[in-house]
Amino acid sequence: METTLPKFDSVFSIDCVIFGFEAGELKILLIERNEEPFKDWFALPGYFVEKEESLDDGAKRILYELTGLRNMPIKQLHTFGDIGRHPQGRVVTIAYFALIRIGGQKELTPISQYAKKAFWHPVKDLPKLAFDHTT
Repeated sequence: METTLPKFDSVFSIDCVIFGFEAGELKILLIERNEEPFKDWFALPGYFVEKEESLDDGAKRILYELTGLRNMPIKQLHTFGDIGRHPQGRVVTIAYFALIRIGGQKELTPISQYAKKAFWHPVKDLPKLAFDHTT
């Protein structure tokens, strides 16, 4: 007897929550998006996981492509899967995090066209962020 299994309609993404200290102030790394939805909005550095990559490799790739940061130890933090998080369909997001010393680098250079810029922003005064990144 042949069984027909349903198709999967979900996609997976990774968001990188990178905290940094500078002059005693806690900051978070944000990007300015260069793609719809939420073009020109600020967001956590994040994108879709490629079909043939592990989650850890995807997190490293996404962080590098959107911020230029490499060789940073990042750890898996939490999975977000509420329906309706993304206006185009079901997206399950795995969050990765790190805590670093910023050094003198205020603005980073994205490698990908997906982000206009990457920058450090004070946690105590966050702007409204794309998707559900503020919650």
